[in-house]
Amino acid sequence: MRLTLFWSFYQGYLESFYESHPQLEERTYQYQVNLLLSDYFGWPPALAKKLECLGYEVQILIVNAEPLQYKWAEENGFHFTKNWQYEIAYEQVRQFQPEILWIGSMFNFYGDYLQTLRQICRKVFAWIACPISPSLNLSGIDCVLTSHINFRDSFRRQGQASERLFPAFEPNILNLLDNVKSDIDCSFIGNLTWAHLKRIQVLKQLSKQTPIRIWGNRPTLLSKGLLKKGYIRTLLEANSLRTNIQSSIWGMEMYRILARSCMTVNVHGEVAGGIAGNIRMFEATGVGTLLITENSPNIRELFDPNKEVVVYDTINDLVDKINYYIQYPRQALKIAKAGQLKTLESHTTSYRSEQLAKIFNLYISK
Repeated sequence: MRLTLFWSFYQGYLESFYESHPQLEERTYQYQVNLLLSDYFGWPPALAKKLECLGYEVQILIVNAEPLQYKWAEENGFHFTKNWQYEIAYEQVRQFQPEILWIGSMFNFYGDYLQTLRQICRKVFAWIACPISPSLNLSGIDCVLTSHINFRDSFRRQGQASERLFPAFEPNILNLLDNVKSDIDCSFIGNLTWAHLKRIQVLKQLSKQTPIRIWGNRPTLLSKGLLKKGYIRTLLEANSLRTNIQSSIWGMEMYRILARSCMTVNVHGEVAGGIAGNIRMFEATGVGTLLITENSPNIRELFDPNKEVVVYDTINDLVDKINYYIQYPRQALKIAKAGQLKTLESHTTSYRSEQLAKIFNLYISK
């Protein structure tokens, strides 16, 4: 079975990665792909690679990585116009002829373009776990995969097939974290955009009452969400954090900061609807950091509260628990180790790849 993972990486990450690897764009296409994947940005590529152990032949495309895609075109004698992202990616899929195409939340590729890809593949799966427009064109998609049960149910009510799949942790990351010392009491790593007002408000209070260190971006006047409801309020709230926010980090740099953190705070975006299941839960516990996350209705489906992760109900409760576990690090470490064991048993890319393969098989037989 051939599978194409049709994905994109954050533009800021790609620019930073290529800047930190001079002359990388001159290396072969495969060398660039391998180096990018070895930095473990995002979980889908690692999960897709695990499908090879189940008999899949996997093609991983990072369609917005310009130096990478240009190199593929050069090596394959493929000529393109200014629409290089669409043209090169289409040719890559056409040559590979996958039975399954799994596309990320790159909505500019949906609609007519995805319909053309649909003619090459037997089945198309999409990943959507972010805010979407009611007018988003989902034609040509056989199944939407999502980590949010509220998303799954909403898609199904609209007549769109959808299945839930939680993100996963790649254990090989641990082999790259030797000799990392825990020298950060408490951290937060993540996006701070128009879609994260609650998160920004929580961090604003934590920055006043705890020694939390924050890595992330801030919404700006150029953000795509400028006209979204509540944007100006979010912008003002985020500006109050300006001096406390360090630059966004990704890939292995992010994992090293997590591993250095005695504990890390998780605040789901509003889109989650109060339901737990974002990638940070598995990244943090996977590297052995104490995760402090919301007391969501489904938390027990993933972790044993206050035994494998610490949960909080209010901001004041969160403040108290951060300060408590700073004072009692042995208790924090005990819970962190239990959380790591749970993730390495039940939330790895290998474990999740088997779940995904079952979903693929269900739909490929229809």
